[in-house]
Amino acid sequence: MLAIALLTGPSGLGGCSFVFVQPARKDGDIVIASDCTSNPAAPVVDTILVATNLMSSVYVANQDHVSNKGEAVTVGVIATAFWLSSAVYGYYFTGECKNLREAPPDRPRRIRRTVLSGPPVPIPPPTAEPPTVPAPTNVVPAGPPAVRQKNDTDAPTDDPAP
Repeated sequence: MLAIALLTGPSGLGGCSFVFVQPARKDGDIVIASDCTSNPAAPVVDTILVATNLMSSVYVANQDHVSNKGEAVTVGVIATAFWLSSAVYGYYFTGECKNLREAPPDRPRRIRRTVLSGPPVPIPPPTAEPPTVPAPTNVVPAGPPAVRQKNDTDAPTDDPAP
């Protein structure tokens, strides 16, 4: 019974960011900075609670003489995950609001979100075979025929030397 109360307690109260952070207003696919929250106080409190719950769970897990040790650690880890999700929510939306509010005055305070509507379209296969290139051949340029020169060791002939 205690475990059920502990599990439903944080979610029933809501994380600080879930309760206090107001996201920017959405008008179709355009986000407008209206009364959104740009102060990061709520996500900072959530982050402190994440650290506290995580350290408490680690401390209890390392103790030897604790009754219901497994349940206490499980509840601590679940509470840590809950506060972490609230902190991420808060940091995301306060950052978005801050960016919208700090937009230059000449630029409208809007962000257009694009959402993928499905998987990417596959690239069609090529329709024609690529041209084949013949293998290169070694071509020796034609030149004048080689003339043999006489050496001193060659036998004497009747032909005059060229």
